[in-house]
Amino acid sequence: MDVEQLTGLLARADDTSRERLLRRHAALAGRELANALRTRYLTLSASDPQGALRTAAVLTTLAERTREPYVRAVADWTEGLAALQVQGKPELAVISIDRAAAGFATLGDAHMAALTQVGRVYALALLGRYDEAITAGLAARDALLGYDDQAAAGRIEHNLGNIEFRRDRYREAERLYRAAFARFGALRDQKQLALVGNCLANALNQQHRFSGADALYQEALAHAQETGLEVTCAEIERNLGAAALMQGRYGRALDYWNRSLSIEP
Repeated sequence: MDVEQLTGLLARADDTSRERLLRRHAALAGRELANALRTRYLTLSASDPQGALRTAAVLTTLAERTREPYVRAVADWTEGLAALQVQGKPELAVISIDRAAAGFATLGDAHMAALTQVGRVYALALLGRYDEAITAGLAARDALLGYDDQAAAGRIEHNLGNIEFRRDRYREAERLYRAAFARFGALRDQKQLALVGNCLANALNQQHRFSGADALYQEALAHAQETGLEVTCAEIERNLGAAALMQGRYGRALDYWNRSLSIEP
């Protein structure tokens, strides 16, 4: 049995079977398995919340069994993401992610410690701790750029842009969104280009820069359609409708709103 097979079995097992599997395959119960479980969690978090929670629970069991600091840090990180993304508990998310970051820092893994801040910035924003989120996010972005981790740096800039947008600081939000958009463009990450492009267009729309916003909405919509992001497509079409309404283009607004409602349940 390899790590991938064991990951799948553990995620589907009950508590008793999980313990049995870990005892039987103790040689595989280490860092590679922890990382595989975290990857599985990330895959499931948007489409199968309960499966994601079960996977996070497996990681916690693995950490308790191995007592390996790296595995414990990965488990804390995943627990934090589950609290944030699935359970809607940002306070618990910050606590778990802080434990994970401290664990990675103790191990001398500054890159992993910085990676944990992507979720932490979002959690702090949900708690209204905007200044703390901005400070932590900028520091983490600079650290990630030191490792040439353009994708993670872009995700942090996206989250920071969302914070500035919430504060009605649209020019600052635009600057951060454009930085993230450029990184994802260089990486040819269509999913992130759809998500960030939609946010960037919203920032331009709030500044009444309708022509530029429309072009970005259309580009983001194309990326979303190409990657099968149906919900994102609906969100972009809803935003196009709102932009049309602001310009007094009522027929166009109704057309886009009708399209946004056509997504399958």
